[in-house]
Amino acid sequence: MTNDELSPERDSAIRHSSFVIEVAAGLVFRAGKLLITQRHKDAHLGGLWEFPGGKREANETFEECLARELREELGIEVEVGEVLESITHTYPEKTVSLKFFRCRWKQNEPRAIDCLDLKWVTAEELRNFEFPAADARLLERLQGSPGLWEEPESLTFSEILALVEKEIARVSNPETAALIRSLLVPPRCEERPWDYGGYGEKYPCWIVAEHPASNTGIGYCEKGFGPKCLWGLLWLSGEHLNMGMDSGWFDSLEAAVRDSQAWPDDSEGTKKA
Repeated sequence: MTNDELSPERDSAIRHSSFVIEVAAGLVFRAGKLLITQRHKDAHLGGLWEFPGGKREANETFEECLARELREELGIEVEVGEVLESITHTYPEKTVSLKFFRCRWKQNEPRAIDCLDLKWVTAEELRNFEFPAADARLLERLQGSPGLWEEPESLTFSEILALVEKEIARVSNPETAALIRSLLVPPRCEERPWDYGGYGEKYPCWIVAEHPASNTGIGYCEKGFGPKCLWGLLWLSGEHLNMGMDSGWFDSLEAAVRDSQAWPDDSEGTKKA
């Protein structure tokens, strides 16, 4: 049969079957709950619940797509981890290829910026919400795999904020405390390599303070020199982002600030790794 002999219905089905949309979706876990969002009523599959994410653009990776979509849709910053599920599902009007990534929430409380609603739910509560057919296999896996809901050991955003406040409370000089506060930024968690680590190994480091004029910041990391030297000086950008041998690590936030380029007088001694 030639193309000219195809019926309108058959021709439409062929065209739709070749129309594939690539989507990155996030499984954002926090404190034993998973973040889900509700689609706008006038959207495709409107009113259904889903795992937040969106269409991949031609010039970006799936990971870049997901980080952008979660920022635009919910206002949150996440660390995109491994792929937990890959699914291709054909609807009457199009085919969707989905990649679901485990995500670690880093900062900002989610807001319904570009979705109808959002909720944090447990595995048991998932069955109370209606999802697209494409998510059926993943939903079954989530409800039957408690291990997926376990978060890796790491400080939360609230915990690092409390830790910074505790460090500032230890500072006896009010002027020094004021300087530290002037350098603080909303904490963000970055995965950074250590100078002496294995190839590809990265560890969570919370950036808590910045001195833009010198392109340097102060980070907190529990995976490096150990409990005696948790606070370190870091480059904010550029080629040398490693932690360790080329940067100083200290026993307190104050000591790190005193050794930084933000400190007006470097004559006072500090305990350095």
